[in-house]
Amino acid sequence: MKKFIKIIIILLIICIMSKEDVKAETINEYYSNYYGINIPINQYNELKKYYTESFIYTMTEEEYENIMKNDLKNIVVTEANDFINMSGIVPYSTSFSTSYKTIRIVNNNGYITLSLVWKTMPKIRSYDVIAVRLNGVSVSGATNFKQTYVKNGYTYISYTGAKKEFSNGFGYSFKLSENDYLESSLSFWVSGKGTIYGSYQHAHRTTTLNQSKKYSLSSLGYGRVILFESSVKSYYDAMSGVSINV
Repeated sequence: MKKFIKIIIILLIICIMSKEDVKAETINEYYSNYYGINIPINQYNELKKYYTESFIYTMTEEEYENIMKNDLKNIVVTEANDFINMSGIVPYSTSFSTSYKTIRIVNNNGYITLSLVWKTMPKIRSYDVIAVRLNGVSVSGATNFKQTYVKNGYTYISYTGAKKEFSNGFGYSFKLSENDYLESSLSFWVSGKGTIYGSYQHAHRTTTLNQSKKYSLSSLGYGRVILFESSVKSYYDAMSGVSINV
């Protein structure tokens, strides 16, 4: 009888341990980001096909909900690598490559994300500009700008940027962080049918905030977006842009 009771106790212990293992395994099947959003691993792996790891890690609850509204269906991505052409109009195809930076635009059923990732950290850290030009579409709701960087092994987020609005789009001027693993992005909803052009321009010499804001949006501008005034045009690197249809 005592032996039978011992067997029952052992079986109960094994059962409890098995449940704990399942519980721990379930917890490990989630990816928790900067804001404590628990994302199922299969969903996280799917997100990485379209968005950078830094963007996913720093997604707010609002951004996560916007991205997941359509269950990651019918997403279109356009990406271009750095290309410097100081002569004027810059192409926006994906046939250029460099070790410096990559710009990407994502259309998630009308929720647009434009991001710039630095692959090699720049020497000059002054006022850069990220902007979009809209053709046939309009912004619906708020626009979100953020810059992420790593300092002493920790990820930080800055939402500081000087916004400039136009009838055909908008842009942000911002001070490039002195730290590493730099990434900047814009996120916003659009309505209508048309094309969105995105551009990021890096200041390769020291500029002021006011100088960085001396631009308009035009197909004749850098990346077919940012048309700087002649007094500051040479300050920027003329990186190629990206475009996407909605």
